[in-house]
Amino acid sequence: MEVPATPTRFTGRLKEWLLKHRTSARLAFVFSLIVRVVSAVMAMVWTPMIYKALGPALYGLFATFQAVPQLGGLGDFGIGGAVGVRTGQMVGRQEFDRLRHFLAAARSLFLMLGLVIAGGFLLLSPWLPQWLHFQTVPGAGSLPLLFACGAASLFLLIIGGYFHNLNAAYGTVAWPILPGMIIAQAGMLGHWLLAREGAPLWMQYLTYVAVQLGNIVAVWFMLKAAHPWLSELRPLKFDRVWWGELLGTSGWMYLWALGSMVFVVTDRLVINAGFGSATVAPYILNYKPCDILLQVVLVASFVSLPKLNQWIASGTAEARARAQSEGQRLNLFQAIAGTGGALGYLACNYQFIHLWVGDASHAPVAVVHAFALTMGITASGNAGVQMAAVCGRHGLRTAGLTIASAGLLNLGLAFTAMKFQWLPGIAWATVLAQSLVNLILAYAACRHLGLSFLRWAVRSWLLPVLVILLGEFIETQLGSTGWFQAARLLAIFLPLLLLQALLSGMTPRLLADELKIFRRMLPGKK
Repeated sequence: MEVPATPTRFTGRLKEWLLKHRTSARLAFVFSLIVRVVSAVMAMVWTPMIYKALGPALYGLFATFQAVPQLGGLGDFGIGGAVGVRTGQMVGRQEFDRLRHFLAAARSLFLMLGLVIAGGFLLLSPWLPQWLHFQTVPGAGSLPLLFACGAASLFLLIIGGYFHNLNAAYGTVAWPILPGMIIAQAGMLGHWLLAREGAPLWMQYLTYVAVQLGNIVAVWFMLKAAHPWLSELRPLKFDRVWWGELLGTSGWMYLWALGSMVFVVTDRLVINAGFGSATVAPYILNYKPCDILLQVVLVASFVSLPKLNQWIASGTAEARARAQSEGQRLNLFQAIAGTGGALGYLACNYQFIHLWVGDASHAPVAVVHAFALTMGITASGNAGVQMAAVCGRHGLRTAGLTIASAGLLNLGLAFTAMKFQWLPGIAWATVLAQSLVNLILAYAACRHLGLSFLRWAVRSWLLPVLVILLGEFIETQLGSTGWFQAARLLAIFLPLLLLQALLSGMTPRLLADELKIFRRMLPGKK
C-alpha cells in the first residue's frame, strides 16, 4: 500500500531512486561498506585530535559518561526492536493495513515513554554522578549539568529508535547512512573545537545531542521519500490491545537490548569505578580499531537481515530454502572477515597505537588478545544470533533470555575482576560471555531451519577461536613492536586465514559467484 504525497521535483526524483534500489541487498551492502569505511577513516582522524585536546583523564570521563544515556535508552523496554521485528514480519506477510494501525499505537507509546524516562533521568541528574562513582576532573565543569544534558540525549535515543527500527525493518537500511555520516563529522568537528577551547563537558556533549536530532530528521526524510505513509507522525492511538501485543514482544527484546548494552558499555563504568577515568582511555582506544573493523564486517548482516527476517516469517518452502542458503553464506563471509580483522589487529595494533595516540596509551598484551578474540567471535557468530531471534514464535524469547543472562554473567565477572584489580579479566569476561551467546543461539537457529549445528559451530566459533589463539601465540613469540615484525606476522597469518577459509567451505566457485554479482552492480553492467 502506498499513499504518496505530491512530491517536489527533488523528493520525487529521490523517491524514484530509493524505490528502484531499496530491494537490492547487495547494492545496499556495497553502498554501506563504502560509507562505513570512510566513517572509520574519519573516526581515526577525529579521535586522537579530541583525545589530545582533552587529555587522558577528561577523555576517559567523557567516554564513560557517554555510556550512561545509552544504558538509559533501555527505558524504551525493547519496544524499538519489537517494532522492527513486527514490522518486518507484517511486511513479509503483506499485512499493510494491520501494520498501519500497529504503527499509530507504537508512536504514542514511544512518545509517552520518552517523556517519562527522560524526565525521570533529568530529575535524578543532581545525584547520578555520585551514585555512579564519577570523580570531578579539572576542566570537566558541572557533572550534574552534564547528566541533565544526557536527559535530552535519552529522549532522542528513545524517539529515534522508532524511526531507525522502522526503516531497518522495511529494508531501506543503507540510504540514511550517507547523511548520517556527514552529520556525524559536523558533530565531531564541533566537539573538537569546543574541547580545544576548554569548554565544559556538558557543552561539548551538546554536539552529540545535535547529531542525534539530525540523524532522526535524515532517517525520517529518507523514509518519507521511499514510502510516505510509513513516515507518518500522526495519528497517535492509545490502543491497549496493540500496546499489549507490542509490550509482549518488547519484553524479550528488552532483555536482548539489556544484555547487548552490558557487553558494549558497562566495561568503562566498571573500570572508571575501580581504576579511575585515566585508565578508561587506553582501554577504549585499544578496542577502537576492533570496534571499527567489526562495524564494517557487520554491514553484511545490517543489509541482509531484514530480508532474512521476511523469508523466515513467510513460511513457504522457497522462502525457507533462501533463508538457509543466504544465512549460511552470510555466516561464512562474516567468519572469514572477522577472523581476518582480528589477525590484522594483532599484527598491527602496537604500531597503530604508537602512531595514533602515542605509547602512553598502550594496553596490556592480555587485554589486546582478549579484544582480538572478542572481535573474531562476535563477527563470526553474528548471523546465527540475529537469525535465532526471528525463528519461530519463541525465537525472540530465546534470544532475549540468552543475551541478557550472558550480559549479566559478563557484568558479574567484570565486577569481580575489578575487585581483584585485574584489568585483563574485564576484557576476558566478554570473550566467555559472547562465546556462550553465539553457541546457544546458533543451536536455536539451526534447529529451526534444519541446518547442521555441528557444522555451523565449527565454522562460526571453533575455527575462528583456534586460528586467533594460534595467531596470539605466534605474536607472543615473535613480537609486534616494529614494522618488520608486523609485516612478518601478516605474512604468517595469511596462510592461516586461507586454511580457515578452505576448512569452512569457501570455494573458488563461491568467490567467483560473488564477483559476478558485484560486477553486475557496476554502471553499465547487466
